[in-house]
Amino acid sequence: MSGQSLEFKMEDVLRVEFGTQPRSTSSTTHIKNVRNQYERQKKIGRYGWASIASVTLIGSAAMGDQMFATTVIPVIGPFLTISRVESDPTRQYLPGAKDMLIFSGVAQVGFFSYWMLYAILDMSEPSNESFQIAPNREYPGLIVTYTFGYD
Repeated sequence: MSGQSLEFKMEDVLRVEFGTQPRSTSSTTHIKNVRNQYERQKKIGRYGWASIASVTLIGSAAMGDQMFATTVIPVIGPFLTISRVESDPTRQYLPGAKDMLIFSGVAQVGFFSYWMLYAILDMSEPSNESFQIAPNREYPGLIVTYTFGYD
């Protein structure tokens, strides 16, 4: 209902409750906890990937990497650099460079995959946002219940 509004006359509103959960949404707490778990997992993946990518950039620059432009391409750069060095007989690795490239490539793929997995799982979770209309059994009229978001 984004962008839409409902208007009620004050005399038609019996009461407004804040902070209560409808009894019919027993899985609300579970959904909230799952959402928070996914946020933590996405942060772990995102920060892990960004850290490894930054270390790769700094390490590559510090080593005077002649293929710096290839090496620092996110996720696939280290593998492209290995491929370029292996296919060119005039190129050689600096001491420790191949090991750094392998570690960086594997770590970037791992953290990036972890981040994307939880981003996809987060998108597939149902929202606990709800809009319910029920007859009021105590007074003439309807009970309108709206639960906002995930918090």
